[in-house]
Amino acid sequence: MFQYVMLFFTAICLGTQTILQKQYNKKTGTGSYLFCAVLCLAALLFFGMLAWITGSFEPRLLLENLPYSVAFSIFFTAAIVFSTLAITVGPLSLTALIVQYSLLIPTLYGVLFRQERLSRFFWPGLFLLLLSLFLVNFQKENTKISLRWILFVTLAFIGNGGCSTVQKIQQLSRAGNGKNELMIGALCLSACFFLLLSWFRQKGTILFCLKKGGLFAALAGICNGGANLAVMYLATRLSSAVMYPIISAGSILFVFTISRFVFRETLSKTQYMGISGGDIFSQDVSVSLSSASKSLTSVFGMGTGVSSPSLPPDFFLRSFHRPSKPNNLLSNSLSLNP
Repeated sequence: MFQYVMLFFTAICLGTQTILQKQYNKKTGTGSYLFCAVLCLAALLFFGMLAWITGSFEPRLLLENLPYSVAFSIFFTAAIVFSTLAITVGPLSLTALIVQYSLLIPTLYGVLFRQERLSRFFWPGLFLLLLSLFLVNFQKENTKISLRWILFVTLAFIGNGGCSTVQKIQQLSRAGNGKNELMIGALCLSACFFLLLSWFRQKGTILFCLKKGGLFAALAGICNGGANLAVMYLATRLSSAVMYPIISAGSILFVFTISRFVFRETLSKTQYMGISGGDIFSQDVSVSLSSASKSLTSVFGMGTGVSSPSLPPDFFLRSFHRPSKPNNLLSNSLSLNP
């Protein structure tokens, strides 16, 4: 039962991270790279404190997991940088949709390379989830699609899906050990990269952004750390086909609930259809889960068979948009993996 509670916890963390990103952009109007730098530092502090409290940090494991840390950092930074570039040269909603579809990468990794068993409800359920993501993100835009946009969004898609895949591979190869070492190494590399990028690209607005939105970015980093910890815990306990779709669907439903009933945002008919499709999705695939899972999916309103994108970490991770274009939380979420 605890593993399904962790699924719920992950979805809440990723959904909260999206909301905090929304508030950061609302306060600053700019500074996505600085947001990522602060997020990485806060998540690094999270894992550092966790290692100190539990006494579980081993320098030897830090070196042994360095290749995984480097790979995770590359995928993570690629997802963020190329998502940001993609929405500057192409359509926002389509970029968000494709990045969210990156949940297919860790899911298919488990199916194709780990020979994870699937129920007969998985593929229909996954189709409904993808359809829900399409409807949630559907918007008519006049922005033309270019070869540059195709390149950027493809790299963002690979980066976003690669984050969770690296975590899955590392945890399975290390028998569930080295969580803190993996993330401390990866977050150190990513934090340095985004600090340098912020200095060169946003030098004149750093103090303003920190003053107006630093707290939101730091809290998002804590949520990111919690989500990553939960994803790594679940990596050796649940199949990819169960884990990533339910995280993606659950985080979307959480953001939908907050945007509709807390921020009182108006959603389009297609977005309501997308949420309804997710509910049907849960009814299809929850048949293959235990009774404990069913009780949890009823709380989600959705179910399973991140990503996102990242979510996920998933990134996730998870909400880059043009500040000048007002949209609701759902349409602005890229659900980057943690």
